[in-house]
Amino acid sequence: MTDRKAYRVFEKSEDSDNGMGIVFAMTAAEARLKAWHGELDIAADAFTDLRARREYWADAYAETEDVPFRAYLKNGWWWSCFGDHCDQPVDIHDIGGVTDQGAPLCERSAVKYGKQRPEWAQPYD
Repeated sequence: MTDRKAYRVFEKSEDSDNGMGIVFAMTAAEARLKAWHGELDIAADAFTDLRARREYWADAYAETEDVPFRAYLKNGWWWSCFGDHCDQPVDIHDIGGVTDQGAPLCERSAVKYGKQRPEWAQPYD
């Protein structure tokens, strides 16, 4: 068992999601440092431009440091569609399907690749 905790690291100006992601560390400062040194694709100008907040739901993945897309989506995150040349945002409510690796697809890309909405997804009603 590990003592590392999950932190959402992001740029101080939360107007963009550039580089935002989960980092596993003992402290928020360590998470920011790990992100700054390349663990995430961060565009911040300085280490002091980064913030880290706990993501308790992701602590379950600290041992492997491999958080599945499904877990992110179920906890309010969104991703750009993983279909070819598609930037459509996809969240738990409008996911059309998933790739063989579990990455989210928008409805249009899901149809293109013959994928169906996963049973765990929650469409808007």
